[in-house]
Amino acid sequence: MSALSPRPPGPVPLPGLWRGCRRRRNGLQHKCKVCHQIGEGAKNFVGPELNGLIGRTTGSVPDYNYSDANKNSGITWDEAKLKEYLANPKGVIPGTKNDFLRTFQGI
Repeated sequence: MSALSPRPPGPVPLPGLWRGCRRRRNGLQHKCKVCHQIGEGAKNFVGPELNGLIGRTTGSVPDYNYSDANKNSGITWDEAKLKEYLANPKGVIPGTKNDFLRTFQGI
C-alpha cells in the first residue's frame, strides 16, 4: 500500500495538496512532517498521523490525545477545509492545540 492509498475501509487519502508539495523543499510536506507522519508505518507523533485525512472527522485518529475542540468540532476534512485550516488553525477550530500558524505561512 502506498503512503497515499486509502486504508480500507476508510477515508480517501490526502490529494494533490500533499503529493504536489513533495517537490518543493519548503512545501506542505516538509512543514507538516515536523509534527506529523504519513505513509506506511506512520504513527502519531506531536500531531496525529495523516494517512486518510480527507474524508476523516476531526479528532478521530485512535490513540492520539486531541483537544476537546478538535474532538467536538464536527468537521469532516476535505481539501477546501484543510486549506482554510492551514491558513488559520485557531480560526477554524478555536481551542485547537495546533498553534503553528507561522509554519503554514506561504503555502
